[in-house]
Amino acid sequence: GDSTMATNALQRLVSLYADSGEFVFDALVLLGDLEIRNGNNRQAERYYAQAYSDFAFHPRASDAQLKLGDTRLAIGKSDNSTEKLLAAEEAFGTVMENEDLDMNVRAEAMFKMGESRFLRRDYIGACDYYRQVYNGFPGALTWARKSFDQSIACYRKLGDASSESKLKGRKDAWERKFDAN
Repeated sequence: GDSTMATNALQRLVSLYADSGEFVFDALVLLGDLEIRNGNNRQAERYYAQAYSDFAFHPRASDAQLKLGDTRLAIGKSDNSTEKLLAAEEAFGTVMENEDLDMNVRAEAMFKMGESRFLRRDYIGACDYYRQVYNGFPGALTWARKSFDQSIACYRKLGDASSESKLKGRKDAWERKFDAN
């Protein structure tokens, strides 16, 4: 239906105006979004990767990179693919390194780097990323909270009740400070 027509129109736009700039970037990201909605993660991955590689200096290139990481994380999780989880972590790392971005975007990217490690059962590595979120971006409330919770889950998986208990105390103090309930 409409999704197929939109996809065809956007694909035609991309092929006709490949080097034309901003609207081609937007078309590629929209194509990726349509493919996600249709359950075609691998095709979405290709569109997001093309948007980022062809327009790396676009003001919203990090949006494509974040979506690329999300897509690779989903593929890695569904296919149990270490390669895709590593590629997701790399995509998120590129976003994280961009100091011009809003702290919430950078905190989200760092959190998702932790998720990549968590899914690979590297709980120590995941905790390190999560710790960088709640220590480095404590004002990014959503991502700091999720990072505390996931770190606690890591310590539980590792059987480290002492670290789990200490971190719960730190989370309580953080919630009091930031009124993040």
